Amino acid sequence: MELLSAHTGALPLPFFDTQLAAAMVGYGLQAAYGQLVQKITGKKLDKSHTYTNWSQRPLTQEQINYALEDVQFLFPIHEHLVKRLRSLGRLDWVQEEFARLQSSLSDGARGPHERFRRIRGWENLKPRAGAVLKELAAWRDEEARRRDVPRSRVVRDEVLLELARRPPATLQDLKGTRGLHGAEVERKGEAILAAIQRGLAIPESEWPTVSTARGPEPESSGQVDLLQAVLKSLAKDEHIAPTLLATASDLQALVDAKHGRDKLDLPILHGWRRKLAGERLLQVLDGKTVVSLDRHTGKLRLTPLPSQ
Repeated sequence: MELLSAHTGALPLPFFDTQLAAAMVGYGLQAAYGQLVQKITGKKLDKSHTYTNWSQRPLTQEQINYALEDVQFLFPIHEHLVKRLRSLGRLDWVQEEFARLQSSLSDGARGPHERFRRIRGWENLKPRAGAVLKELAAWRDEEARRRDVPRSRVVRDEVLLELARRPPATLQDLKGTRGLHGAEVERKGEAILAAIQRGLAIPESEWPTVSTARGPEPESSGQVDLLQAVLKSLAKDEHIAPTLLATASDLQALVDAKHGRDKLDLPILHGWRRKLAGERLLQVLDGKTVVSLDRHTGKLRLTPLPSQ
């Protein structure tokens, strides 16, 4: 989808994310396509050509048959998942998620200079280093598009972070960067240095804003653990992947917010996620719901306290 968006400036609509829909009906968050085919249709995909050379031409008949088999089950899987979503009352949920995904992909296509925000750990950089990372990520994005390769094949995220944190000034300095080989520096070193210089030239008023919130309080870790246990219990009852509801960092932010540190815009506080789990997590944090363990079943039990 991202490839189509980048090359054409448009998204094929409507689209259906099979993996995401499967996560909403109990197949797990990262269900492999082959596993879905086997569980839903009873067929086992031939994986003998997974690592074949697909760049050679002409393709063999075996390769063509393999490629056809890899897509022919999409329609029955789609039909099965839609039926399950409808029976569980979750068709609106998945459509809400597809809209979020569409928005994310569209934003990515429109704003290559915002791609750096997808790099894990960027928020730990100083603002000026964030400006350098912004230009480096934009350069990498354009280079990956030009060469038609994944971004990680151009330069890995951790290398970009290191370059932004300690920006080299010369090719010799660049050669000392861990994760960059000499041949790579010779081939693309000048372009990397130019991106760094563009980042360093960005005025302070345009530096990326980085959160100045304090780190988590020591006592908050127990609260996060409790929320994770509640979240997993709710997700299990609803046959949905827990990380589709909220990540550990989301829960940490939720705990911090209850101490009045931030105003948050977390997925768990909106839409179907809030109805399914977010509201109950807030009640637990507010002390309005008691969490206990059923000694017979071993399951968590949530008991709302009477209003005072």
